[in-house]
Amino acid sequence: MSESTSEIPVRGLNSERFYPYHVTAITCIGASLVGVVVILYISFKSRLYKSFFQWTLSDRFVVYIAACDGLFNLSHVLDHVQMVVTRSHVHPRNLCVVYAFLVVVFTTAKGLLVSAIALNSFCAVHFGKSVNFGSYDWKLHLFILGIPSMEASLAVLLNKLGPTGLFCGIQERVALMVMTTVPATLILVVTCSLYVIIWCRIRREIRRLQSAKQALKHNATKIMTLFVTAYVVQWSSVSASGIFSFHGEVFEVMDYFVITTTNLGGVFNGIAFLAIQVMRVRQKNMVIQPKLVPRNIETGGTKF
Repeated sequence: MSESTSEIPVRGLNSERFYPYHVTAITCIGASLVGVVVILYISFKSRLYKSFFQWTLSDRFVVYIAACDGLFNLSHVLDHVQMVVTRSHVHPRNLCVVYAFLVVVFTTAKGLLVSAIALNSFCAVHFGKSVNFGSYDWKLHLFILGIPSMEASLAVLLNKLGPTGLFCGIQERVALMVMTTVPATLILVVTCSLYVIIWCRIRREIRRLQSAKQALKHNATKIMTLFVTAYVVQWSSVSASGIFSFHGEVFEVMDYFVITTTNLGGVFNGIAFLAIQVMRVRQKNMVIQPKLVPRNIETGGTKF
């Protein structure tokens, strides 16, 4: 059975670490939400002439990733703010369980989404076609939301969700290992392995002439690699922390590392997104410039 709320000490309350923990988390979450808003604003503003499901799959993936980060941030910032205000656990306990449920669902959903992106990229490069996620991506939505919802519901029934001393989440080391550390590590290993295979294939094919269709698929794969890299940076600390916590006390520096990286998902994805926008602008300029030079020569001058 899980410990009762009264038996779980509030982390850092009797030291100088209480406010640094929570203020760091809230600051990172705020920055992450800004990144999420920027991604969603630019994505929808640049495609007003198309309905969402007419976008390319890679562009829809970007929105799904931002949505997972945004929903996680919104549900997670509430428990930190309440703990700062009350200097105690989130009360009533059932409210803390709700926060924990949402955190588990959206963090797991993002991990499964990254796995789906890696699988889709693998199929596109090796088999020449993307995964069929069904009309309106219903299969993808069922996969990334259905499994986490069932997992979190089971955790509620087994009384494994609630206050952890630092936020609302998974209680007990074994439950944390089973629900977070092992899945996150597995996702990281599988995803990175798939992308190593994908990049080896792309490097081989770059040496040969590619069709325009192949080039587009390879560009989409390269684009999604940046978001997968952002996920690795965000969640690798959870795997490391989980392993340390299972064997003993977690160092203070590891606490701050986990708090910072896990709550900066929107920032990492925002950096990847802006890098992609720059890449796309450069690609367009490379295509446009050769067409403009002959025209300037024919008209006899260049305007500045």
